[in-house]
Amino acid sequence: MKNQLAVFTNGYSARDTGRALEGMYEYAKKLDADIHVFSCYAAYDESDLENKGQLSIYDLADLNSYDGIIVLSNFLNSTPKVYELFDRIKAAGVPAVSIGIEIEGFPYIGIDNESGMREVVTHLVEKHDVKRIAFLGGTEDHPDSRVRLEVTKEVLSEHGYGFDDKDLYYCLWSNEPSEEAVHDMISRPEGLPDAIVAANDIMCIAASTELVRLGYKIPDDVIVTGFDHRIEADMFYPGVTTVEPDYHEIGYRSCKTLYDMVAGKKTKMRYMSPTTMVMGESCGCSDNGRCLNVRNEFCQKTHLSIREERRFNRNVSKLRLIILNSNNYKEMRTGITRFYEKDHSMEGDNFAVVINKRYLDKVMLDDKSVLSDGYKNKMEVMVAFRDGKPIDLRSGNKRLIPGYTKEKGKAMIFYFFPLHIKQYSCGYVVLNPDIPLFNKELRIYDYLTRLENTFVEYRINTKLNILNMELTSLYDKDPMTGLYNRFCYEEKVRSMLDRSRVTNLSMMVMFIDINNMKIINDEYGHLYGDKAICLVADAIKNSINDESLGVRFGGDEFLLAAPNYGEAEAEQIKKKINDYIEDKNSSGLYPFTFTVSCGYVITDPESDRSIQDYVNKADEIMYEIKRIYHEEHTKAGRR
Repeated sequence: MKNQLAVFTNGYSARDTGRALEGMYEYAKKLDADIHVFSCYAAYDESDLENKGQLSIYDLADLNSYDGIIVLSNFLNSTPKVYELFDRIKAAGVPAVSIGIEIEGFPYIGIDNESGMREVVTHLVEKHDVKRIAFLGGTEDHPDSRVRLEVTKEVLSEHGYGFDDKDLYYCLWSNEPSEEAVHDMISRPEGLPDAIVAANDIMCIAASTELVRLGYKIPDDVIVTGFDHRIEADMFYPGVTTVEPDYHEIGYRSCKTLYDMVAGKKTKMRYMSPTTMVMGESCGCSDNGRCLNVRNEFCQKTHLSIREERRFNRNVSKLRLIILNSNNYKEMRTGITRFYEKDHSMEGDNFAVVINKRYLDKVMLDDKSVLSDGYKNKMEVMVAFRDGKPIDLRSGNKRLIPGYTKEKGKAMIFYFFPLHIKQYSCGYVVLNPDIPLFNKELRIYDYLTRLENTFVEYRINTKLNILNMELTSLYDKDPMTGLYNRFCYEEKVRSMLDRSRVTNLSMMVMFIDINNMKIINDEYGHLYGDKAICLVADAIKNSINDESLGVRFGGDEFLLAAPNYGEAEAEQIKKKINDYIEDKNSSGLYPFTFTVSCGYVITDPESDRSIQDYVNKADEIMYEIKRIYHEEHTKAGRR
């Protein structure tokens, strides 16, 4: 045996998943098997691109590395993905169990929707004289929704009542459509029904909240019931009459069935787990203090919950700033690790963030270019902690759980959540379940979403910085020569002069002008005149180091500034420039020959003279050299 099994579920069903995992773990730990839970937040009312990115986490699992697979099919919020998963499982030849949706050829463990729903609807009709029911279904094709609706219709029919299809609303298992359904009921001539029966607690509570907001009283004006027995059903007022599946028993049985298959034992292919009605205040009956006890416990923990929420928001905000203030991926990685070393109380002692490094490194590439291959891309461990200590793992992570080695006799549960940008996977997060991030509904969703949004923000900011630098460079540079232009020289050269004074070192300021430029333009045309200008620029570039600055001052005039240069270095630069030009003159590549006049000054670090004073002085010296040159050469002479 490989001593590990994979579970596929959805984060929106975290409480029921948790109950099922308790049952699975109870059995799995007997076999010393780890449980890997692949979970996401796909939803029926979410966009296709968002759901594609969420559902991609199931592609992370290498099915052949597990003893078997358990799929909570009714939780995935994507029937096509359920069938796609089982196609992969079948191709891999790995044992698997489906919970909630029957898949041909695989053992099925289902929720007996009929028993609990029949008990609730019968109670409403016989105890509360309910004759008209509005039903809030999930989706039309979902088996749980279909069965719960059919049972409602059957019980009404058995008692001599009908069901009007106008009272059927498909609310996608979510909040907003349920609220819209309430408004439709109120707007109809017949008004509210006697009872609203919802196929899950989420829709029930959403409808109840909207009714209360509109001024209606539950159960006085209308009875409302749910299904699933979520914690919110007990905390809500009035407490919800609902149906409770035994997910602990379902989890235990699914794990036992799976390992019976692994052992080659004969297994039962179909089992239905009974459900029971849980009495609440929303139908007008006593719940024997059940909801009151839950509310009291909630109130007692409110202060702790508020403190925990503040710490969560503070830590996530700090993490965001670390990422956004990073200059590159390496700096980001170091900053995040140091942050978690100080406080990883929300994430626990064993967690990891694994990322597609190129997504944060190659910000000028679009998302598709770096992310389209999903988890086939090379992933890097951004940060990983084991037993409260950071572990340093470089790129090329080969383990699904970075740094984890299975300890004999110590079965573990690990959750895997996706990091994605729209439809593209960019990484994943590994967590243990017994941590503060799991203490509140949707806190993990919030954590992941904020992390993803911060990565997007980092990419955008970095890209904008690069583009701004390029624009600045374009603004600062002369397009023809590639040297700096006159608009930015004063600031840059002034800064150089200020640094020379601080370091008490001199610098050189040189002014350069092409001799007889007009003759080149007149005799050979301005294209060759431009070529002469570019040759001088090349001569300057080839004669200075990276700390020096070359400027096209205007027309055929150039400025050169070099820190820590004295007379000897200035003469050497001057010679290099003249030698370069002489080499081009003798190459025979150009119809003209030309020279330049160079005048320079060496600054005094103790003087308070401005940069303009030095430029003017270098200009004067250059023009004196140029005057002498013109006196010594006639137009027929060497230029």
